[in-house]
Amino acid sequence: MRGTFSDPYELKRFTGELNAQSGKKQYGICADLGVCNLVGQNIYEFLTLLGDAVKAVIVRENDGRTDSALIPFSVSNRGAGRMDYLVWQISMERRIKKYRSRVLFGAGNMCRNYIRCYGEAFPPLFTCDNDKAHWGEHFEGLEIRPPEALKQLPADCAVFICNIYYKEIKNQLCEMRIQNPIEYFSDEFMPSYVNDLAKKK
Repeated sequence: MRGTFSDPYELKRFTGELNAQSGKKQYGICADLGVCNLVGQNIYEFLTLLGDAVKAVIVRENDGRTDSALIPFSVSNRGAGRMDYLVWQISMERRIKKYRSRVLFGAGNMCRNYIRCYGEAFPPLFTCDNDKAHWGEHFEGLEIRPPEALKQLPADCAVFICNIYYKEIKNQLCEMRIQNPIEYFSDEFMPSYVNDLAKKK
């Protein structure tokens, strides 16, 4: 059952009042992700609404029914079992915005989810893909270029790998002697997650 502090608006308002009474920002929020799971909250939405009022996060999971803390990756229920990816997602926007420009590697679901959630605020220059059958086409408004195009990037442009084969693609880019920063993008907890298979059903 959700309590008063399960409401992010109420929780943020209350914390703001405490800080106003104390005359300085000394109160913050500790978000318990295990409780969020138990009361069926959208964790991404919950943390986004709280914003910088969140000062600590308890990363734990459970079976969605009982408050029994489990080791991350040890359970799979209604999205549980992926807490390591959630921690990754929390810092995703901060990692994206630290670069002046960026390109994506991969023209699939993960690329689509990037565009839907971050494309307007942090538009990529283009995306590239190993499938040469798609070179020159457009995907989600981005031109699909061959990996060789990455050799022409400015030094401050980051390459975000939008494909689950992170290590293999990073190795490929290293073998190509790509000097740009290489980052991994995760859409595991995106608020508007889209999957081609789900759309076809």
